[in-house]
Amino acid sequence: MPKLTKRAVDTAAPRDREWVVRDSELKGFNLGIAPNGRKVYTVEYRTAGGRRGSKRRVTLGVHGVLTADGAREKAKTMLARVRLGEDPSAARRAERTVPTMRASCRRPGQGPQRPHRRVGRRAA
Repeated sequence: MPKLTKRAVDTAAPRDREWVVRDSELKGFNLGIAPNGRKVYTVEYRTAGGRRGSKRRVTLGVHGVLTADGAREKAKTMLARVRLGEDPSAARRAERTVPTMRASCRRPGQGPQRPHRRVGRRAA
């Protein structure tokens, strides 16, 4: 269980199955490696309730777009929010359920909108 640094991430090779490298210094900070070589930084934590709380995993980003140090900073802030009692996974889920502009403009009780079609002239 090494510290997840750029060198450690670059040397981690893919295997025939997906596997996880856990950080030795920051508990809950991981690197997932897929068989195709894709490397993804994740954070694992438990919701309120300690061992009885449900286990959650949140993806921070893909290696290459996000550096190991940048992912570590994001993980620290996310784990600090967890210790204060927040659930970042639930917050992300709530963001996805925000209604779109089209849905918010619809009147209550009105079904899905059909596109407006212009009626052409009829030949007399």
